[in-house]
Amino acid sequence: MASEYGWAFTEILEKVYFDDLFHLTKEINSRKIREYKMQAAIVQNPHVKDPKHLWRILDAEEGVPDDEFDTIGFERLKNQLRSSGKFIVK
Repeated sequence: MASEYGWAFTEILEKVYFDDLFHLTKEINSRKIREYKMQAAIVQNPHVKDPKHLWRILDAEEGVPDDEFDTIGFERLKNQLRSSGKFIVK
């Protein structure tokens, strides 16, 4: 993230929440894939028979679905926390 946003190492450690880290890295990856698409299209397209093939590969990589909320796993976690007696789970 330091190279992507220009943040110092201590800023990353002290000011970036763990929850935000997932979304920030996803945005960085998406941005890089868009850059790679443009560079690859400029270099490759004049020299191949099917220039759309590369786009299909990169679109598939970019279109990775988000992780869905795991309700069963969440219920297991709540039950585990309830059984310990140290936590009050609603």
